[in-house]
Amino acid sequence: MGYSNFEVQPGERFGSWEVLDVGGRDGGRNIMADVECACGARSTVRVSRLQRDESTMCRSCAGKARHGLPVPQRQDTYRPAPRAERMEILRRLIRKAETDQEHARDPLLSHWKWKLQLLEEIEASHDG
Repeated sequence: MGYSNFEVQPGERFGSWEVLDVGGRDGGRNIMADVECACGARSTVRVSRLQRDESTMCRSCAGKARHGLPVPQRQDTYRPAPRAERMEILRRLIRKAETDQEHARDPLLSHWKWKLQLLEEIEASHDG
């Protein structure tokens, strides 16, 4: 069974590697992938090496692992929600705070209103 039909997508993980982009060839017929290690190092590796677990981390992390030293673990990175989703969350927070007497004078309420207004202005400027 060959590996020619193997496809990877950006965001997939292979060991400590996370695929950033796929495409291009190495001068032959090998498909290459741009990857990032959990430590932040970036490299380009053959997709077939990812599939066969022949490449699972950068050289620096591999050296540490070989000598029994701790290897950085990937932390989930913060990715903000899309603007429309953030606006809807703010609207729900504002509605809840305005209906709850205890939170009606909360200083966060005015901040949320300001932030929602700002996001709506940005949205309008991109639409218009």
